[in-house]
Amino acid sequence: LRELVLDRNRIKSLSENSFCGQGILLDLHLAENRIRELNHLQPLSELRRLFLDMNKIQ
Repeated sequence: LRELVLDRNRIKSLSENSFCGQGILLDLHLAENRIRELNHLQPLSELRRLFLDMNKIQ
C-alpha cells in the first residue's frame, strides 16, 4: 500500500495502532475530517506527503 485516502470520513482521532503494519505508505490523505491532534505517525517512517486540509488541529 503506497497511498491511503481517508478524506471526508469524520475521523476524530488516530489510535496508536492505526498505522502499524502498513508497510511503505508514501501518501496519507486525511483532509476534511475532524482531527484535533496528530499523534501516532511514527510507524510511517517512509511517509512523504500528508494531507490534512480542513481539520481542526490545535
